[in-house]
Amino acid sequence: MTKSREKLESNKGSKTSMKFPSDLGSDQSRHYVLFSIFENTGTGLKIDFPEGAGGPGSNNTTIARPVTASATAHIALYMPAQIANNTSAKYSEVALGNTLAAYQGLTGEASAMDAAKNYLKGFADNLGAEAAAAVAIQEIQGGEVANNRMEMVFETIDRRTFQFDFRMMPKSAAESTAIQNIVRTFRTNMAPRTSGAGNLRFRVPSLFEIDFKPNNANALPKIGKSVCTACNVTYGGARAQFFADGNPVETSISLTFQELDLPTAQRVEDGY
Repeated sequence: MTKSREKLESNKGSKTSMKFPSDLGSDQSRHYVLFSIFENTGTGLKIDFPEGAGGPGSNNTTIARPVTASATAHIALYMPAQIANNTSAKYSEVALGNTLAAYQGLTGEASAMDAAKNYLKGFADNLGAEAAAAVAIQEIQGGEVANNRMEMVFETIDRRTFQFDFRMMPKSAAESTAIQNIVRTFRTNMAPRTSGAGNLRFRVPSLFEIDFKPNNANALPKIGKSVCTACNVTYGGARAQFFADGNPVETSISLTFQELDLPTAQRVEDGY
């Protein structure tokens, strides 16, 4: 038994363990993605996850969530052809013209007269359309307009999103049944359950932990606790075909996850 197979087999102690294809973890299909599911207990129990794993810590931005301390289900799927690790940051533009000119005038980097002129122009801009028109006439006649001195200001870093697309064509009735169980498990755990009198409240869906196996060189990014924001399933391929038991001969699933923690520089250095 290979080490990958041993790792895959070790997950069978959970409530549910599924995989596709059936030879996943063998030498022929050694690399795979492991999805661990943590159900919402709804009991108010607070679990402190290790640092960087979706709970409180020096590098985290999320609070502890009432989910099971250990995974209630594991789903192992073949490694997709490509893994995208996209990170984006938000910047905004701020006009510093009048304020910066006045500041420079006070500090001696521009004349006090220029600072006062720019300040008065800024004041005039707020008087209304007529005052603005008067300023525009002055700028047209003078052949110069105010330099707003736009500067880029950092706002925030976006949470990472990951998309996984799997095309599953079973080779046996057992694999066909496994595929349907996998699809149902993903759909069930990304959706909320209703609770309370009259089902007026939603219980928050499960959290997911995603691991690439094996990842001995840490070449692929680690992914902290995440929520599933999309689960799209397509049944059939070029034409509708079904096995004798009614299961389709081809099922495709597209999954989108968003990580709870922000990708700070410290987390990137830790392999996330």
